[in-house]
Amino acid sequence: MEEHVNMAPDEVLHFHGRIWVNVERLISHGGLFSLWNGIGRRPVTGPLKTAFERVDIPFQKSPSKAELQARLKNRDSDIRTQAERMLRVIERQGNLPDHYPDPVQVWQFGRSLKFIALGGEVVVDYSLRLKARYGWEDTWVAAYCNDVFAYVPSARVLQEGGYEARGGDGGPFTAVTEEIIVEKVHELVRRTSP
Repeated sequence: MEEHVNMAPDEVLHFHGRIWVNVERLISHGGLFSLWNGIGRRPVTGPLKTAFERVDIPFQKSPSKAELQARLKNRDSDIRTQAERMLRVIERQGNLPDHYPDPVQVWQFGRSLKFIALGGEVVVDYSLRLKARYGWEDTWVAAYCNDVFAYVPSARVLQEGGYEARGGDGGPFTAVTEEIIVEKVHELVRRTSP
C-alpha cells in the first residue's frame, strides 16, 4: 500500500521515520523476532543455519500438440490458458519439460524456529504434514518462496483432481511429487539441525 504517494518529501521522511521508530521499539523489546506459542511470546534465537537446493519434481506424460490444440476450445478458461502456455513452450523449446526444478529451503534458528520455504503454491497438506513431523509450535512452512511456477499438489489433491492438480507448463505433476519434496525437506532439516 503506497500511503505516502501524495505526500510532500518532508512528510514522506516523517512517515518512514515513524515506521523505523516502531520497528526499533519492537526489536529492543524482543517483539519483532518472537513466536507466539498460544500462551505467550518466546524469543527466536540463533545461531542461524540454512540450506537450499532444487529438487526435480516430475510431470506426468505430456499431452500431444493435437491434444493441447483441442483444449483451446474448452469452455474452462484455465484449461485454455494452460494449453496456450504449453503450446508456446513447445514452440520455443520443441517439447514440454519432463520435470520442474523446485526450490526447497530450510532456515533453522537455534532450537527455537524451523522455517521451511517451498517454491510454488503448495497446498495445505505440506504444511500439515511437516508441522506434524517437526513441531506445531516451532515450525513455519511458507509457500511462494524463491519461485512461483504453479500449484504444487499433494498426492491427495492429485487424486481428487480440480484446478490445483493441473500443474505447470509441463502439465500435471506426478503422484510422487509430495514424497520427493518432503524427502528433500527432511534432508535439509538434518543438515541444519542444531
